[in-house]
Amino acid sequence: KSRVPVTIKTLADPAMVEIDCILVGTTPMEKMEVYAGDHVIAITKPGYREVSKRVLIQKETVLTVPMIRNELSMEELKEIAKDLSLNRIAVMQPAWIMEQR
Repeated sequence: KSRVPVTIKTLADPAMVEIDCILVGTTPMEKMEVYAGDHVIAITKPGYREVSKRVLIQKETVLTVPMIRNELSMEELKEIAKDLSLNRIAVMQPAWIMEQR
């Protein structure tokens, strides 16, 4: 199998990164070589919700992963409530941004 570079960033660096249940380092992670194919990527950080996603990586990829704190401030809760009332939020896990180059 061929190897491809993957860059992983979060909106709350540094955070721990696991690829296929193996701890591989912390964000920001620049151009880590992985085998092309299907991988499960999990991001964890104390005080934030764990996020994980199955990702098909076939060429150089940059992932930007949003993180949600476990406890939100009153202002953040008000903003979320406003967005919910306007039907702007469908789920509480925002989309990852995936760029393949």
